[in-house]
Order: sequence, then structure tokens, then C-alpha cells
Amino acid sequence: MVARNCRICLVVLALVALAGVGIASTAAADSVPAQLTATSQPTVTATEIAGYQRDFAVDAATATAHLELQARGRPMVDAVRTAQGDDYAGVWFDNQEGRFKVGMVPGADPAPVQAILAADDLTDETDLVPVDNTWSQLQAAESGLLRSTSDLMAQRKARVGIDPTTNSVLIEVADGVSDATVSALTPGGTRAAASSDDVNVEVRRKPAAALAVQTTACSAPDCDRPLRGGVRIQNTVDGCSMGALTTRGGSYYIMTAGHCVRTGGTWTAFTSAGTPEDIGSAGGWLFDGTYGDIGAINVSSSSYWIYAGWVPETAAWNVDLDHGTTGSAYSYVGEFTCHFGQSTLNPLSGAACGTTTAVSTYGNYAPSSYVGPLSENTACVLPGDSGGTVEDGNTVVGIVSGGSFGGTGPYYCISGGVMLYEEAPSGAAWLGGLTIATIF
Repeated sequence: MVARNCRICLVVLALVALAGVGIASTAAADSVPAQLTATSQPTVTATEIAGYQRDFAVDAATATAHLELQARGRPMVDAVRTAQGDDYAGVWFDNQEGRFKVGMVPGADPAPVQAILAADDLTDETDLVPVDNTWSQLQAAESGLLRSTSDLMAQRKARVGIDPTTNSVLIEVADGVSDATVSALTPGGTRAAASSDDVNVEVRRKPAAALAVQTTACSAPDCDRPLRGGVRIQNTVDGCSMGALTTRGGSYYIMTAGHCVRTGGTWTAFTSAGTPEDIGSAGGWLFDGTYGDIGAINVSSSSYWIYAGWVPETAAWNVDLDHGTTGSAYSYVGEFTCHFGQSTLNPLSGAACGTTTAVSTYGNYAPSSYVGPLSENTACVLPGDSGGTVEDGNTVVGIVSGGSFGGTGPYYCISGGVMLYEEAPSGAAWLGGLTIATIF
């Protein structure tokens, strides 16, 4: 595959997020090419290795081994979730030990999990960890805590999520919030009621700026065909990043952030020469506290971007402009991922990579009510990244929603800041059963 010449163009636009749910559009596009091909990709990239070394202070060999183990264990995470059913209590990766962990509640049958680990040759790299509560119990407690923290979340001084590593509901609170206010959030102390069950609650203090998450509409770099993740897309109101190429019923759709698509209109991408070429019209979108932040753009059948050689790939800026997509999966706590959009132009190696620290997180984009469930990651996120893909190797795990930025660090990254993203498989399902396209 011939490398494309990409022109960098950074134009910052502002966006005020408003909650709502859109109605899906049914505009059709041309059928999917019979065969999708791309050059083979390494399991672990140099950018991922450099970013992992930076975050965990390990040598290149250790970073490579941990990242390759994460890639090998990715199918196991989804398989365990399905096999455990109501007993599921989370799967995570311990980056200090370099091992997977599977939560096991009292009475849960270990046999299905052990069978999956044996089949995937992960028995020696995985620990079964006793925990108190199932995932559904944690989610029930989280719902109650969302109500008790609503005032703080409206002020963007709190965030609520689930941390499987401690088998608890996590409340992150801004440093300036009084101890009395924090105590009032959990009148039962460190326990929260979930029906007849008690669930652990963990409170962590964070800098106020790290909790002031914002959506990240702006503009990002441009490329010639194929239209790929990480490039600038815009309508007459907003500019965001392209996410994943998806299909349904012989039609093409671009999956991106819902708060981008909600502004409607016709969406456009740009060639490397800066020529605007229409993609198609805004489709269905969701931006609320039930489904999170996800939307789709209908690719018009007459679009310049549709052609026989359209391959699903991402512009991994400064690394690989033809980074092929080989699959999609749910992410897990401890997983090291990279996202593609404006901030990947940061000259700091691996600046757009980080570790997933929580899932089922709810943040507040003022002046809207809370948005979620989303996943939380330590990667730096900047204006323009909304809608871009979050990937583990060549597997799409998420679509960027927003994060905390505007600090004094390199490219306005905030120390202790976060990236929030929609889980890709959930987003595809919420949008009517879209399928994320892959190179084979």
C-alpha cells in the first residue's frame, strides 16, 4: 500500500455540550467492497512501547512483554464476561505484576473461567481473585451514588465510576470539596446500599482541573483517500475526528462522538491538498446518561470517499498512516491503549497513549447533566480529538468523547487529567447494530 501525504492543519473551535438523543437516519450508501486488504501490522508498535515505558518506568523488553500479553489476552476478557454471566465481577490487568486478574465472587464456579484460560494458554499469566460483589451489584450502587453526587457533578467537581481492582464504586472528588460534603455522599461510611447488598465505595481526591472534562470538538489533520480514523471531519458548526468505519446492510457509516453528530448537517473531510469533499449527512446519535456519547454519519452513495479500495484503517500520526483495523473489543482496567486525533501530533513520544483506569464512568460536560457510561484513561486528550478511535494495537476498543485539558503542560495536557471514551462494541450496538469493518 502506498503511503499518503498528509497535511497538518490545526484550527481550534469551541463546543458547548448539550444532552439529548437523536433519531437515527436511514440514508443508504454503496455496498461494501468484496475484499478488504491492507499491509500486515505489528502486534505492538514503537509508540506503544515508548508510552508504556514512560508511564510505568520499565525497560523496553518488559514493556513489550506486557503489551504483547495484553494483546493475546484480549479475546479472553470478552469470553469470561459471557461465561460468568450473573457472577461476572470484572477482569483487569495489573501492570506492576504483568498479570491478568479475574474477580470471583463467593459461590462462583471457576471451571468455565479456567477452561477459557487453558484454551487461550493464559493459565500461568492469570490469577483468580476473590471479591465481594458482582458487576451488576456495583452498577446498582453506582446508580444510587450518581444521584447523591449530582450537585457536585453539575459543578464538574466529581466523577463516579467502577474500579474492579478494588471491587468498589469509585468517587473522584475535587481537592477543594470539604470533608463534610464528601462524608455526606456516603452516609453509610465506605459502604453503599445496592438493593439488599452492601458495596464498597472508594473516594479519591483529584485536582479540580482534572475533573473539569470538556468535549473536544476542533479540527485535525487531513489525508487523501482512504478516509481513515484520526483525520479531521467537520460540518458548518463543529470539527471532530473520524472514528471507525462501520457497515450495516451494505451501507457505510462513520462512527464518531454523539455530541459531534448532534449538530446535524452534512459532514466533510479534506484531501491532503485541503480540498473539502462531502462524506454524508448526520445520522443517529446519543449523548446522555444512559448510552454515553456515540453517533454515526451516513456515507452518501455519491461521496468522493467511497471507492473500490476503501480499507478500514487509522492515521497513526508520526508512526503509520495506514494502520489497519483488525477487530473490535471491550476494554478493561489496566489495558494500555492509544488514541488517534489531534494530540497524536504531540512531539512527545506516546503522548496519546495511556492506561484504562475505570469503566462505567459518568462525567459531566457543563451545562449538561452527566454523560455515561464511559471508560476513563490516563492518555492526554486535546481539542479536536472527539470521535477519534481508541485502539489496543490494531483493535478498536473505543471512541473518544472528551477529557480534561487546558493545563500548562505540553500541548495543554493536565497532570492527572483523563480521557473519557465510549466503548466501541456498545456504541455500535446502540446505533442499530453497526459492524466495525476490518481488513480481513
